[in-house]
Amino acid sequence: RTWHSPVADVEFRSAGQGRVELASITGVGGVVVTSASRRGKGRPAESRMTADTLMGTFGPDSALNTMTGTGHASIEQTTATGARQTTSGDQIVARFGAGRAGRGSGNHADSVEIQSATVEGHVVLTEQPEKQSGLRGGPPLRATAEKAVYERAGEWLHLTGSPRIDDGPLQLSAAKIDLSQATGDAVAHGNVKGTLLESRNDGSGAEAGAGPLEFGGQGPAHVVADEAQLHQATGEAEFHGQARLWQQGNSISAPVIVLDRTRQTLVARTRNEAEPVRVVLVSAGAIAPAKKGQLTTPPVVRLRGGNLKYSAAERKATMRGGVDHIVVAETAEATTQADQVELVLLPPGNHAGRDGGPAQVDRMTASGHVLISLNGRRATGEKLTYTNDSGEYVMTGSAAQPPQLSDPARGTVSGETLIFNSRDDSVRVEGGAGKTLTETTAPR
Repeated sequence: RTWHSPVADVEFRSAGQGRVELASITGVGGVVVTSASRRGKGRPAESRMTADTLMGTFGPDSALNTMTGTGHASIEQTTATGARQTTSGDQIVARFGAGRAGRGSGNHADSVEIQSATVEGHVVLTEQPEKQSGLRGGPPLRATAEKAVYERAGEWLHLTGSPRIDDGPLQLSAAKIDLSQATGDAVAHGNVKGTLLESRNDGSGAEAGAGPLEFGGQGPAHVVADEAQLHQATGEAEFHGQARLWQQGNSISAPVIVLDRTRQTLVARTRNEAEPVRVVLVSAGAIAPAKKGQLTTPPVVRLRGGNLKYSAAERKATMRGGVDHIVVAETAEATTQADQVELVLLPPGNHAGRDGGPAQVDRMTASGHVLISLNGRRATGEKLTYTNDSGEYVMTGSAAQPPQLSDPARGTVSGETLIFNSRDDSVRVEGGAGKTLTETTAPR
């Protein structure tokens, strides 16, 4: 280590037999301490500690015990992943001990490493990923808190006191946030709140991180949960415990929501029938004129079931049955049950949305043991397709089991295709023999 300061007060103590050893060093007026260390055959890692006032204390054989920096205190170092990390605060207390290579070697000057550190007051941490050959480095991670505690065991940095992380377009806050220096991952605990912002360009031609995962809307997407995990290697953000994500009028709630910011996909999962995945999407159906004194609200499609996967590139959401193997889709006029339901969204801000509103459902396809209830009628089949342009529900089946309609007024009807028009409440039967059984009850 090399110590630089305008003034340094050095204290020694007796080591016996006429020898003295270093007891402490105190520097004022701006102190800079630099050092370099190597683990195994790895490349040397440089570190730098600065403060207005810095004091170092030493144990037997002049082995460094602690360093306490006060006023504009900071530590710069290279993490195990090659990222450059800077931590600053009002005060830093670093505690040192023998490193792995130095235990038992007797060479304290080369073996002493930081075992723990505490940073308090206006804590700011920045981490710049290592630049790969020929490529720009990714967006820097920035974290703020009132207190940070570093533990060499596991190489975790624990942030408390209103901690917050800015990781490219993702902003995250929680009661406590843990950062791993070994992997660059982060774990947030308690009252997690996240915001996914739109992509930003720094003017160099490189995007400042992947853009938000657009869930059928424009502008920022928001998410809340009990806990969250950020994985730097994969670009995934996992939210656990009563997780809910929304963007404009569209929303998802589930026990687990996973955002892949690299692939621009979303996965929602559940293993509990009592906690299904729930989805609310704005429908592209016509909006009925509002009565005087009432606001017009767009119709919505509500889904509940098991696992959900959404792809922003395909603008497609697919939900499969969960524990009970059933997906339920509800619109203003119909309720559908099936093994699987697929929704395709229109792009946001086009003719589907008013004033740049959220993207709306363009098409819904239900497949596998389909049952639909529509205006008192019930129909079964193997596949149901709803298209917003026509407002029609088209039910098909198989040759062995054609779709079947049960109508209180007309009885039971079957054919190759059943077509329900939600706008005029009509039903058409096309193809096949068109067998019809009508049961009528006449008054005496």
